[in-house]
Amino acid sequence: QADNKVAAATVAARRPATTGLAQDTSGAFQNAQEICAKAENLESLRAEVEKFEGCSLKLTATHTVFGDGNPEAKIFLVGEAPGADEDRVGVPFVGRSGQLLDKMMASIGIDRTGYYISNILPWRPPGNRTPLDSEIAVCLPFLKRQIDLVDPDYIFILGGSAANSLLDTAETISHLRGHWFEYTKSNG
Repeated sequence: QADNKVAAATVAARRPATTGLAQDTSGAFQNAQEICAKAENLESLRAEVEKFEGCSLKLTATHTVFGDGNPEAKIFLVGEAPGADEDRVGVPFVGRSGQLLDKMMASIGIDRTGYYISNILPWRPPGNRTPLDSEIAVCLPFLKRQIDLVDPDYIFILGGSAANSLLDTAETISHLRGHWFEYTKSNG
């Protein structure tokens, strides 16, 4: 029985405290934060996001889908992730949902020159699957830096996953709907 205790202790000593995926995610997150800290404008951030290799979603995506619209707008819209149409074109919200959104915004007299729009993720998850927590963790700094650079007065979050990610909550969208929240900029 003493040999079993020694064997178990040896196995435990060799087992890493975190998985390889967790270490990779942590390293990619750190890299994303460093990139964001250096980005002084949306153009430089876009260039860095397009070069970023820390998220596996980039391997299956056709395009990096960065934000779009007026970078000086007071309204910032946030979605979850690009869909097939967005991945093909490289612009957020150009598919059916985007066309509906454009019509809804037009009904109140606002077009894309009146707002800025982006997603939690800049790359489409394969098959439009729900993003993994690790993918969100790595990519969220890019969205937060876009928000910092645009500096909007209002942020509208489109969908439950986007709300949970940006607000760091597990509340359902039905519980969040209709409530105002303060957003604290990531740079201070």
